[in-house]
Amino acid sequence: MAKGKRKRRERGNAGARPPCYPQVAPLSVGTTKRRRVGAQDQQHGQGNDAVAQNATSNAMTAAKPTRARAPVFQDRLSAALARREVLQSGTASNHTGNGDSGDEAGLCLPSFFFELANEAQVRYRLHGKRKRCAKVRQDTDLHDCTGGIVWETAFGLAWYLEHHVLHLSKAGKAAAASAALGTVTHGASASGQQETSMPCPAAAVLCRPVRELTVLEVGAGCGLLGCVLGLHGCATVLTEQPAALDNLLANVELNRRDWTRMQALCLSWGDKEDISRVRAARDSLVAASSSSVPDTRGTFDVLVGTDVVFADRLVQPLLDTLWQLSNTTSSVFLCLERRCESAHNLLLCLAPRYFASIQHHPLPVSWATGSELVTLTARNPHLPEVLQ
Repeated sequence: MAKGKRKRRERGNAGARPPCYPQVAPLSVGTTKRRRVGAQDQQHGQGNDAVAQNATSNAMTAAKPTRARAPVFQDRLSAALARREVLQSGTASNHTGNGDSGDEAGLCLPSFFFELANEAQVRYRLHGKRKRCAKVRQDTDLHDCTGGIVWETAFGLAWYLEHHVLHLSKAGKAAAASAALGTVTHGASASGQQETSMPCPAAAVLCRPVRELTVLEVGAGCGLLGCVLGLHGCATVLTEQPAALDNLLANVELNRRDWTRMQALCLSWGDKEDISRVRAARDSLVAASSSSVPDTRGTFDVLVGTDVVFADRLVQPLLDTLWQLSNTTSSVFLCLERRCESAHNLLLCLAPRYFASIQHHPLPVSWATGSELVTLTARNPHLPEVLQ
């Protein structure tokens, strides 16, 4: 009996694990399958949740209006010039046509500037700094004055100063020698055409590094020109009438950087208190900078204005303001369109009483058709008799 019981005990323990292994109950095939199916269901559920989340996100993105980036002036200009060239070549090859292509080619640039004027914001890419743009907001609801949009002359004068006056590029610095003699040779324009040679006044001051220059913009409007010069490093004061001042202040803040020196102020031409505030603003900007700016307190090296001659009654106050805020080495650049023929002629008549050197000629920028550049230098040392 003892031997039989021992055999039965041995047969009963034949399938047992050795004592050195943990006693884990074996899983049946059905249990394993259920666990695998449960894991797959869980993964599938997580996948469905992710798909649902993506679908919700896509729906929200589609419902949210996309904000288009402000157009860059140079990009739009290149496209308009290319379109004009295509239309002109088509007109030249089709002499038997009715001339519609030629008329359309002539309207490419005017329509281009009209489209820019209707944009909420406009950007201008700085020369020599491809990734840096000046950006301004336009106020098309501003009807009390013309300072709500960027006019063609502002683009034209900014381009001219960058390429031919401030010597920002290596080629511009190389041209400083010829500029010191009173002339500067202009390079190729945006359309590929060769520009003409034009005098560059007050070259001794303009050949200084841009961070040593002080700039005043009168009638700044949206402030594109002043912001371009400020982003290049000039200490810049931008001025406007009260009606357009809020938008100008906002644009100056929009373009402000840690290293820029820009300020916007109200300036009514000929107003002594406003002129005093502009003088103080200039001096505070210079005092806050570490650059070595020559001591010409209360006056500016470069004074600029675009489309600021449009009424006879404002010509003398404008010249008075420019004279009081300039010195004997200052240069005044006015980019104008003949919007008022009598006011334009009055400017050219009165200007020699304030400045000894007056030069006026078409703006040497091929795409700025109809724009005229007036440069005033060699400020007279005494106040003109018309003001005494």
